Amino acid sequence: MNQNDVLGEILEQGQSLVKKGGKAVKSSVSDTVKVAAGQVTGDNGSQDNSDRSQDVQTDVDTANKAETEELVKGLYAKSKPGNQTAQTSQSVKEADDKQKLEKLRQELHGQYYQKLVNRPKPKEERPAEKVEREDKQKMADLQEKEAKKPAPLAVQRAQQSTEKYRGPSG
Repeated sequence: MNQNDVLGEILEQGQSLVKKGGKAVKSSVSDTVKVAAGQVTGDNGSQDNSDRSQDVQTDVDTANKAETEELVKGLYAKSKPGNQTAQTSQSVKEADDKQKLEKLRQELHGQYYQKLVNRPKPKEERPAEKVEREDKQKMADLQEKEAKKPAPLAVQRAQQSTEKYRGPSG
């Protein structure tokens, strides 16, 4: 048997249980409404209605219980020999998937390894780009030299004079 057939049967059984349960709820609600209406109006026939509703309820409960037990037994029953073919086809698919995955892993590893071992050669710069790069390098070197030069003499004396004469507190 196919798994889809088994699941279909289980779903149909569950659906029939729900329908019967809905009918039981509907009948019990209508009986309850009749009993309540009889109590409000003061009818003495409410006892007969309540007895009848209890009988209907017990019949529905026993039917639902039996169907529920059958459904549970169907769910937990041992698998049939027909399922073995499905399992073998699944194992074949899994083996094929494993082979494909291993092949892909080896291919990707080979590509990655080749890139590490055989690095691509850097492209040669164009003369214009080379000149621009050298100009930028020269400008950076000049800025570093300017930063290393000491401050002008006037600035140094002004800084030292404020530091030397601290005033009356010092």
